[in-house]
Amino acid sequence: HDMRYAIDPSKIAATLSWTPSTPFETGILKTVKWCMDNTSWAKAVTEGTEDFL
Repeated sequence: HDMRYAIDPSKIAATLSWTPSTPFETGILKTVKWCMDNTSWAKAVTEGTEDFL
């Protein structure tokens, strides 16, 4: 683990008056679930068979 990459939204909160609506822990769990539920999409993208642009 590299602490230099710790998630700290304080700079963007101060600069843009923005705060995340989803806590990091919840967001990462949702991201992992989405990836697990969409393996065929990820495979198509990595193989270049998905026209996603």
